[in-house]
Amino acid sequence: MDQPLAVPELDAASPPASPAARAGVASVAGRVLLWFAGNVVLAVVVAWIAVGLQRQFNPVLVFALLAGIVLGAGGAWIARRCRLLSRKLIVPGAIFFGLLAVVGQEYFGYLQYQRDLDESTARDMQRARDVVLARAAFSVLDGTFTEFVERRRAANPWWLCAWALDALLTATITAVVSAAGLRRKQNSQQQPSP
Repeated sequence: MDQPLAVPELDAASPPASPAARAGVASVAGRVLLWFAGNVVLAVVVAWIAVGLQRQFNPVLVFALLAGIVLGAGGAWIARRCRLLSRKLIVPGAIFFGLLAVVGQEYFGYLQYQRDLDESTARDMQRARDVVLARAAFSVLDGTFTEFVERRRAANPWWLCAWALDALLTATITAVVSAAGLRRKQNSQQQPSP
């Protein structure tokens, strides 16, 4: 007769887990943390590069496709290096990192806008005076990131729809490419070598 599988951490009557078992759990947590940190860095780099490229070249939907492919392939590569092949972790993570890249792209655009505004006012004293008066009177050119986004939405009601579509496409493509990258790795591990 088969005995049920006992989990030492959950069974109060069993002795505490061995140091090797605890080290295995710590090792998995460390790999997950490393995977998470690597993907955050990748999302930030992709967002930063996208802002720079969009100032020169801004085709509709191309950046969502390119960013999703880069994030998905990079995320699958990071997952394989961290020896994390669970789709239950990687696919939701890929969606999160895709959305993070889109929000990061908008935030870096905001920072660039502020920097450009400051540089242009430093070069032109009349413009600097106008900007100071506008900031004092209406608080139009100053403010937080959320106010910047709200002003963009108010200026163009379709902007929010375009931004949401960009976020949806980027997150979806990132998840699909990540899952495909993991499947390819799992298939190559399952096939016997000749």
